[in-house]
Amino acid sequence: MKNLSGRAAFIRALLWVFLLPGVLLPGGVCAESPARTGPGDLRVLVVKIVDQGHFLSWLLAEAVQQGQVANFHVETTHVRNVGARLRADRYDLVIAHAHAKPAQKLAAGGQLTDGRVVFANARAIVGPATDPAGVREATGFDAATARIVRTDVCWLVNQHPGLRELQERVVTGAARPACVIDAARNSGAGAITAAQAHAAYTVWGYHPFMQLHRDGMQAFAFGDRFLLRPLKIWIVADGGATVSARRLTEVLLSSGVQQRIAAFRLPQDPLNQAWWPAADVQ
Repeated sequence: MKNLSGRAAFIRALLWVFLLPGVLLPGGVCAESPARTGPGDLRVLVVKIVDQGHFLSWLLAEAVQQGQVANFHVETTHVRNVGARLRADRYDLVIAHAHAKPAQKLAAGGQLTDGRVVFANARAIVGPATDPAGVREATGFDAATARIVRTDVCWLVNQHPGLRELQERVVTGAARPACVIDAARNSGAGAITAAQAHAAYTVWGYHPFMQLHRDGMQAFAFGDRFLLRPLKIWIVADGGATVSARRLTEVLLSSGVQQRIAAFRLPQDPLNQAWWPAADVQ
């Protein structure tokens, strides 16, 4: 028994020495595995929501198989880090929200070129999974909030920047909910936590909410134009594969691929449409 215990301890020590350095870097930052690329492969840098459920790979899988576009590898980043990533490594294409200032600055400076809107994601109503207001049955945002008003459940204002104007449709309209919770501390993910505590509805980005894995709460995504946030694809000016990169953009905007966008679902949420084609926001 003593020898077995010693052997187990020795194995654990080996795992610690050889595996841990590949998992954690100083400061607790998770290490990313380098992309495996072959000759002619494209490297695409995207904001993180684009790789949820491997959306882009799913969308273009048939085009890659048929040789319409080059094979590509997707890497993710926050939009504020796109510039640093481009300086540190070679990428051929970037996909980020059209309104994001870091991406706009790179485009204005010539590092990103030929920006095209390719699809959009939605801000969604988030509420109790039991859905006491029947938001699931609504045909759009205004119809959904009208149901909330009639049911006398609370609306919790999400103070996240960019959402306040959207929520003015709810809290300043003639049909204002009887119960409105408007506290400065309720922002972003914190608003979701507070809404759950009050069995209230609120609004947030559909994809960030899905990353929370919040049991007891449910997202309800609608395709109203004012809810959608377009994303652009840009060609990296010095990426070195301009022809292949432009071809991928063309295929991504082709009618066949655009028609597939609405069919995509995140694996954990088969009920909500996750993406909208470019035509819906242009």
